[in-house]
Amino acid sequence: MIFMPGGFSRLYAQIMKMLEEKPNSVLLNAGDDFQGTMYYSIGKWNITQQFMNKLPFDAQVLGNHEFDDGIDGVVPYIKALKHPVIVSNIDDSLEPKMQGIYSKSTVIERNGKKIGIVGVIVEDCDEISNTGKLRFLPESASVNAEAERLVEEEGVFTVIVLSHSGYDHDRLMAKNASDKISLIVGGHSHTFLYTGDNPPGPETPKGPYPTIVQKPNGHNVLVTQASAFSKYLGNVTVYLDKNGEIADFVGAPIFLSPELPQDEKINKDLEPWKRMIDAQGSKIIGSTLVTLDKSACYHAECTLGNFMADAMVFAYTKKSNEYSWTQGAIAMTNSGGGRTTIEVGTPFGNTIDIGNMKGIHVKALLERNMFPYTYYGYASGVKIMQYSGVQIVFDMSRPVGDRVVSAKLRCQNCTIPIYEDLDEDRTYRIIHPSFLGKGRDGFTEFRDYMTDVQIGPLDIDVFTDYLAHRSPVFEEIEGRTYIRRRDLIVDRNSLIEE
Repeated sequence: MIFMPGGFSRLYAQIMKMLEEKPNSVLLNAGDDFQGTMYYSIGKWNITQQFMNKLPFDAQVLGNHEFDDGIDGVVPYIKALKHPVIVSNIDDSLEPKMQGIYSKSTVIERNGKKIGIVGVIVEDCDEISNTGKLRFLPESASVNAEAERLVEEEGVFTVIVLSHSGYDHDRLMAKNASDKISLIVGGHSHTFLYTGDNPPGPETPKGPYPTIVQKPNGHNVLVTQASAFSKYLGNVTVYLDKNGEIADFVGAPIFLSPELPQDEKINKDLEPWKRMIDAQGSKIIGSTLVTLDKSACYHAECTLGNFMADAMVFAYTKKSNEYSWTQGAIAMTNSGGGRTTIEVGTPFGNTIDIGNMKGIHVKALLERNMFPYTYYGYASGVKIMQYSGVQIVFDMSRPVGDRVVSAKLRCQNCTIPIYEDLDEDRTYRIIHPSFLGKGRDGFTEFRDYMTDVQIGPLDIDVFTDYLAHRSPVFEEIEGRTYIRRRDLIVDRNSLIEE
């Protein structure tokens, strides 16, 4: 038997133990309660609210994954929660279903002092999730405006920011924070922070816990985050002087090791869901002889990306005819669509759609793969898509927007599939996830230039059907994407002089 750390039952037991010892504690949830396991795939918002409501949160901020099932997926969740949901930087004027079910902040009282809690979500949330017509406003300006209102109108002594913006964004917010903001409790970037030697658990610290950010006027703001997936429980005690300035602090994230007890009542409540999941999860669809690896997908061709893109093309071969071997010979998918590596052995809901795009816009779309990618406010290289039916060479030494050296696309109206040079005047049928069809992840060409879009099957059905038909899978690195850097060509496995 493999004993895994974390899990809701263990998290619940540890939180309730700490609240019994320190009943004046503030309990906060930094978002992204949706996704990650079959519990969510089957139970969606319903199971999530059932168990989130078992913890006495003082406040919760929404994460980007709360929007993965669209507005209709998050609204019933928010309405079902018993604790305040707070986000200060959403403009919901065009999404009436979201109006009135959350607030910018909440105020609690501890030891006779009012504490304001302001929520904030990553401001590019509309690019990475299915947020409908919501608009996301600048983080610092939104947080500071609400913090200052709480001080002036509600007389709060200090303000905590509950953030789902990422560690780097949180530090920027701290540097620009209103002087009554003392603490930022963060999520989104899955950052593990720890001070000292021998950190608990498997993670490598990315900074001290808490991280101290000093403003030019000498005011200090503490920033915390405790990794992801309930492996750790954040824990910090902050002491403030009479002016609300930080006098001292103590704390460290608690590793929820397999040795820590679980809560038996929670386990009992999970049992009906577990039976449903076991029934689904025990169905063997197929297997893989090789590791379907996600680790390289953002910056190179990867086996998981090849599997996903090939599965998308396979779904449309069922409508072939005597003149065309498939309804769509080209598939493109965002690298973030594969959530984890699939190991060797036995092993999503977007729809997998198809539409037309002129070659000139396909070229622009391919060029966008080599645009500098900003991650949490900082340049972070590039973020490429994964392809089926595309052979492309990029040259990073050339100017942005002119880095495609060559692009060959697989023919559709042919009886023997071959690769042909991209023709800017030709129209291509491109298979893509509906997430990209909305222009997400910055690939706006799908939204702006794709025509005659047909809604296709669910992604999970596409991938499971492909796995069942092609099992055992043995995807390989085929040279679909090459990236030249000066006099070198970079692919997944090699650095080869040209």
